[in-house]
Amino acid sequence: MKFLLVLLATMFISVATFASSCPRLMAEIDNRLAEGPMLDAEVIEAVIVLRTEGEAAHQQGNHDEAMAALEEALEIIEEAHAG
Repeated sequence: MKFLLVLLATMFISVATFASSCPRLMAEIDNRLAEGPMLDAEVIEAVIVLRTEGEAAHQQGNHDEAMAALEEALEIIEEAHAG
């Protein structure tokens, strides 16, 4: 019985931690867009679409989908800054 309680508590903490990553990534995207350097309009549009999709998925409780969209948005920003 103790094992089951510990397992459930660990799972709850993991889910809560994972879910809280979404707002952190959204804030990072917002900060990166605000601080520049200037990005192409197409890049900005793609990032905003992915960020919006990520936020919507997060609000619906679909954190896997949210994380995928938000991480893709950050990757686009990184690639644009590198190139």
